[in-house]
Order: sequence, then C-alpha cells, then structure tokens
Amino acid sequence: MDAPSRDPAQIRRIVPSRVRLVALRSALAIGTLLVLLVALEACARLYLRSHPSPARLTGIPDVAFGTFDPELGWVLKPNVHTRVTAEKFSYELSTSSRGLRGREHAYEHTPDTCRIVLLGDSVAWGWGVDDGLAFADLIERDLGPGVEVVNLSCPGYSTDQELWTLAREGRRYHPDVVMLAFVMNDVLGNEATGDKPRLVRSADGTWAVENQPVADSRIRFGHAGESWREELRSRSALAEVLLRSGAEDATGDGTEEKPPSERKARVTRTYDDICDEIADPQGRTHELLSRIAALCREMNARPLAFDVVHKHDRYLYEPKVAIPSGAPTSGFETRVTRRLREAGLEIGFETLSLDQALLDVVRTGTVLHCGDGHLNARGHEIVARELEKWIRADLDRRR
Repeated sequence: MDAPSRDPAQIRRIVPSRVRLVALRSALAIGTLLVLLVALEACARLYLRSHPSPARLTGIPDVAFGTFDPELGWVLKPNVHTRVTAEKFSYELSTSSRGLRGREHAYEHTPDTCRIVLLGDSVAWGWGVDDGLAFADLIERDLGPGVEVVNLSCPGYSTDQELWTLAREGRRYHPDVVMLAFVMNDVLGNEATGDKPRLVRSADGTWAVENQPVADSRIRFGHAGESWREELRSRSALAEVLLRSGAEDATGDGTEEKPPSERKARVTRTYDDICDEIADPQGRTHELLSRIAALCREMNARPLAFDVVHKHDRYLYEPKVAIPSGAPTSGFETRVTRRLREAGLEIGFETLSLDQALLDVVRTGTVLHCGDGHLNARGHEIVARELEKWIRADLDRRR
C-alpha cells in the first residue's frame, strides 16, 4: 500500500516550523553560552582581585598590567586592579584611568598647588609594595593637599622612554617640578633596542630616534609560539586564570629579564664605565638628561634628579653586603650619584643624594629591599623623607 502523500501546503508549514525550532534552540544555546562566559569572566575578575597573579617579566611588565605602545614600546593598562606575587614578595596594585599608579589627577591644577611629575622605572613605580606605599604616595600624604605627585614611572623604562613620556604626557599636567628617579641600569636600557625606540648618533654627530614607531611583534608578552596565549591572557581574566601555568606560580620571582642587547652590555661594561657614561657629554645618557632638562625649562618646571639603588651598590639596601672600606659617617656618595651630580652641574639641573640616608639605616641592620633589589616599604619611607625635605625647601623659596 502506498504511503499516504502529504499535502504540499502542509509540508510548507512543517519545514519552516522545524527551521525556526532549530534556530530558536541554537540561539538559546549560544545565548546561554554567552551568559555563562560573561559570568565566568566576572568571577575570574573577582578572583584575580584577591588571588595572586604571577609576576613574569620578559623585559617589560607582565600582561596583567602592561600593553604595547608604538611610541614608547609599552605602557601600563588603565583601570587594572590585581595582586602580583613572587617567591619573595606579594603586593597589590591598581592603575588609574590613564594607566598610572596612584590616585587620579586632573591635567589642570590650581595655582596654589605644587604639581610634581615623577619619572622613573619599576623602583619609582613601587614594584614590590602595595598601593599607597610608594614614595610618590607618601609625599602626597605627608605634605598635604598643597602638593601633588603624578607618578609617570613604568617598570622597565630607561631615560629615553622617560624623556618621551614627559614630552607626551608629563607636559599635560603643567608640572612645577619634574623629578627623575635615576637607576644605574638606565644606561644599559638606553642602549637596548628591539622592543623600544632608541636614541642613536649619526656619523655627523647629530642625534636621531630609531625604531619609532615600534613594530608590534606580540612576542613581547611571552615566548615565540605562545603569542596567541599571551594575547588572550592580556584581554581576558578568564583566559589569565585558565592559561597561566603552574610553573609560573612556582618559579616567578618578579625580577626583570633584560633584552639580549642589554645583557651583553652588562657583561662587557664595568661598573665604573657605566657610571662614567652618565657624565660623558658625548654619551647617549648625557644627551637624554640634557633633553629632559631642556624640556623642563620649556615647561618652566624645576628639574631634580636623584639616584635610587637597584641591584647595584647593594650595601645601601642589604645589611649582609659589606660596606666599602673607609665609608664616611656623613656625606657618603656612590659613584653613580657623583657622576649624576657632575652631569647636573654641566647641564643645569639639581641633584639630590639619598646615599647617606639609606646607609645610615642599613648600618642598623635594617633590610631596605623587598627581596629582589627593589625598595620595600621602609626603603620608600626613607626616600620620601629625603625628597620631602627638598620639596619643603623649594616651597619656601617659591614663597
């Protein structure tokens, strides 16, 4: 017996109904998946607020708070709140809507306020200490509402990136004072290239900037072949939780891995050579310092430079390291500080020595670093105290 044939009109009604049913079920499944992913992303963000995030650097900040920038190489992400942990320390950090560590500051400020712009690397940024404990924050707290400190520091920066940060962003804050936190490895960083621009000298003696804009290789956030993982981790808290490996949690020590060019320079350059390059009028670092001073004059801002120890002159932050024989009980200065002062006298910016103040405290047996050479909270207190003396004197002169 032949199967009963369906009415063509009935078939036309059934087929669209089935298509609509399949489409409805697919949309429902996709919608449910999206809602689930959004919920998981929200949970992951809450989790990262309280759970340590490994501090793994490959020459620039970890993807948790760093991002590519074609003019500077890298900058900090805005509106980040996370906790960074390593073998020897753990700290909580936040960035503002402009990607700066510290509270929000408007570009304009009242005439009766002393606006200070701080340039520096991870030391001035506050690597290793919780929000509010870096010396920039302490200065604002101690000196009150009449003094503001805008911290433009960024982990991994050298003098060149600090110059370009001042030109691009610092001038917008109309600073009265520009403070440069100098670290000896800035000399080596100024020589490095690849993931950042560099100032180079041509045969005719003129200076020019090369590798700007910087090519976005995407490898900077991880190792070759893992860029897609790191890209996901940089954009999603859920991916950060799922893709980071246990090895990172176990071995990350929060130290900065320098670019190959800088590691090579570290081997072939002595401590004295590096220090002497600061005061060499023909040197790259001297030229960068000169440009910062010139930009300060253009902005009618008073420049101040000071050396902050980090993995050099370790006796200034670690009591177990022998103090140089014959170190005086007053007026002690490292070679870095002396060379920086010589450059300042020639170029036209003021310098401040922190060496004796740090040495006095270390002589009492106090450790002033968080475990990897960066200042701990006590170290930041000492730096803040010495800078506050200079700021108060500067305010008195202005009055």
